[in-house]
Amino acid sequence: MNLNKINELNLFTTSIFHTKIPSYGIFNQEFTKYIYDLKSKHPKSDTKSNEKGWHSPNLNLNDKPVTKFIKIIDPIIEKITKELMWDLDQYFIGYQSIWSIINDKYSYNLVHNHGNALLSLAYYVKIPKDNKGGEIYFKDPRITSQQRKPPLIKNTSKLKEKGNKTHGFTNVEMQPREGDLVIFPGWLDHGVRQSTSDEDRIVISANIDLYPKQDKIKPGNHANYRN
Repeated sequence: MNLNKINELNLFTTSIFHTKIPSYGIFNQEFTKYIYDLKSKHPKSDTKSNEKGWHSPNLNLNDKPVTKFIKIIDPIIEKITKELMWDLDQYFIGYQSIWSIINDKYSYNLVHNHGNALLSLAYYVKIPKDNKGGEIYFKDPRITSQQRKPPLIKNTSKLKEKGNKTHGFTNVEMQPREGDLVIFPGWLDHGVRQSTSDEDRIVISANIDLYPKQDKIKPGNHANYRN
């Protein structure tokens, strides 16, 4: 029997954006030194979602490596927000906070979200050569979708063949590489698997929001300012 074309309507899409920073090697070397210097000045870790490892205080947006990072990611953020149809005529993009995490062996991050931010990001500065563990994973935000699930095929490589659709998946994880930038909704629950590498894993994270343009003031006087 011939069937008519079946159309699929994707409702309530949760978009996660992934890209590679151009010429990331030089920046990563500079930022690695910056963050280890900061750790030597602030050896006590902030306590957030991290279990073991070191969580920095909020980074100073006027520090040269942080300013450079913002200039690198600004056009990426702007392109994504336009795709998401944010109103950039009445609002400007601002950074609520930027911080860094050093995850050493056996460190991980508990499931959490950044619900006070519209977008959050993770940029991977340093990845261990053996890259054991440390995957970032995202949880399906649709609570009632977990009430009953069908059995899935065992060959999950077919996920890619299906256009990265995740029907029936409770968690979806990514194994980042150096230079990777991952951007996702701030409200989306996520965590980081335990690292079993002997080397450190260094990540920059940030929370992004919108601010009314009438509130925009001179650069340097506002932590959330961006050009």
